[in-house]
Amino acid sequence: MSGAAIPDLKAAVTDLINRDAVVIPPYPGVAMRLQQLVGTNNYGMNDLAKVAMSDPVVTGFLLRAANSAALRGRDQITSVSAAVSRLGASEVVRIAIAASLGAEAGRKGALAVLRKQVWQRSLTSAVVCFQLANARRLDGQEGFVCGLLHDIGEVVTVSCLETLLSKHKDERMLSADAWMAFVRDFHGELGVLTATKWKLSEVLQTVIANHHLPSYTGAHQQAVDLVRATDEVVDLILDDPLVTQERLAALPSVSPAEAQILYAAIPGIAPFVASMDEVAAPPAGPALVSQVAAAPAKPDAEKSKADFPVTFIKAGGQMDGHCYGLTKATLTVVTKERQPAKYLAKLQLRPPMTAPFEVHASVEDCRPDPEGFAVEMKLFALSGGAKDKWAAILAALGLASAAAPPSAPSARDDRRVAARATR
Repeated sequence: MSGAAIPDLKAAVTDLINRDAVVIPPYPGVAMRLQQLVGTNNYGMNDLAKVAMSDPVVTGFLLRAANSAALRGRDQITSVSAAVSRLGASEVVRIAIAASLGAEAGRKGALAVLRKQVWQRSLTSAVVCFQLANARRLDGQEGFVCGLLHDIGEVVTVSCLETLLSKHKDERMLSADAWMAFVRDFHGELGVLTATKWKLSEVLQTVIANHHLPSYTGAHQQAVDLVRATDEVVDLILDDPLVTQERLAALPSVSPAEAQILYAAIPGIAPFVASMDEVAAPPAGPALVSQVAAAPAKPDAEKSKADFPVTFIKAGGQMDGHCYGLTKATLTVVTKERQPAKYLAKLQLRPPMTAPFEVHASVEDCRPDPEGFAVEMKLFALSGGAKDKWAAILAALGLASAAAPPSAPSARDDRRVAARATR
C-alpha cells in the first residue's frame, strides 16, 4: 500500500543535506588518474595498465572490450597490459570513465529516465568541452573532465529524490521537466558537496560551484567560461539535431573559428555517447516502475507519412523495424521489442529516395502498437552525409521548408488504424 505523498519535497531534500545523509556515488578515482596520466603525454602502456589494474571493475571492462566482437579474429586477450596495448590510451580512458560512472547512470530506479538523460548530457558536454578547450589552447584532458563532471550534482540529486520516494512510498508521477526543476534547485549545492567529498582539484571544484554564476571572476575564470560556453553549445545540439555551423557561430560565447571546430567534431559525438549508453545498460531483471510521466505523443496527423525499413544496430546484434511517420527532427518506428526510454540507438535507414545511411536517435517514448511497439525517436547530432540524406527525405516529403499535407496512407497505416479502432 502506498504511503502519503511527501508534503514538501524540497524541504525533505534540504533535511537530507543538513543531516549529512546524502549518498554520494563512489569516486571514479582510477578513471581520473588515467585521464591525468594521458594528459601529461609522458606515459607508457605499462603505466596505464598499472593504474587500470588497481580497480577490478575497470579491469573487467577493459578485458571485455579488448575481446569484443569489433576485434574478433585476433588472439584472445587475457592480461590488462595486452588489453591496453590493443585498445590504445584514449579508448582506455573512455572505458574507465564508463566503468566508473556508467554503473551509476544505468542503475535502476523510479527516476532512471532522468539519470540517463543527465548522463547523456554529461557525455556530450565532455566531448564539446574537450574540443573547445583545445580551440582555446587550454588543457583538453582537463576540459573533458570539467565537461563530464560540472553537473555531477544532478546525478546526486536524482538519487536523493529516489531515496525519499522509496522511503515514504510516495508514488507521485511528474513530467521529466517537473522533476528536473527539483533537480536544478539542488544540483549546485550537491555538486559542491560531491566535489568536496571526492577531493577534486581546485579548478574542478570552482567550475562545479560557479558555472551558473556569471559574476565569477576568480583565478579559474578561463575554466568557468569554458564550461559556460559548453553549456550553450550542448543546449543547442540537444535542442536541434540538425544544428548548423552558422547557428553555433551565433552563440554569444563561441567565436566563428570555434564554431568551425565544433561543427567538425559533431560526427564523433553520437557514436561516443551511444557507446557509453551500451556500457551503462541497466542490470538484468524487471525494471522498477517509472515515476516520470511520458510526454504526450504527437498525433499521427502532425507527422508526414513514411514507409521504409529501419534496422537497430546493437552490440549484441540487429533488430528490424519500420518507419511510418516523421517530422523534421523525429521519426516513429515500429519494432517487435520495447525500447528503453532515453536509449540512444544507432539506426540504419533505408528510404526509397536515397541510399541507406546510419543515424543516431534517442528513444523519447515507447508505446504498445498493434504491430509491437511504436517508438518515438529524436535524431541526435546529425551531420555530414547522413544530414544530407535526411534532407533528401524531408524534401521528398515536402518538409524541407514547410510542412506538407500528409501523404496518402499506406496499407500498413490502414491496418494500424483499423487495429487501434478495435482495441
